[in-house]
Amino acid sequence: MHLAKKLLYAMTDGSTAYCVVGIENQAEIHYALPVKNGVYDFLQLSHQVSEAASAHRQAMKELKSESGEAPQEKEEPTDGVQLK
Repeated sequence: MHLAKKLLYAMTDGSTAYCVVGIENQAEIHYALPVKNGVYDFLQLSHQVSEAASAHRQAMKELKSESGEAPQEKEEPTDGVQLK
C-alpha cells in the first residue's frame, strides 16, 4: 500500500508570503512523523515568542528612557467560558 504525504510550509517576512508545498510517496505509515513536525512547529513558535518578547522589552526601555519612568502596562479584561 502506498501513501502520499502532503506538506505545506508558509512564512512571511512582513511584506511577502512564502509557501513551500511538498508531496512524497511512502510505502508504509510513519507514526512518529506528526510528532516530529509538531516539535519543529513548537520550536518555530518559541522563536517567534522570544523575538516578540525582546521587541516588547526594547520598546519599554525606549519609553522609559524618553519619559524617565517605566510605563504602566494595562491588563485587558478577558471574557472566559468554562466548559464542563
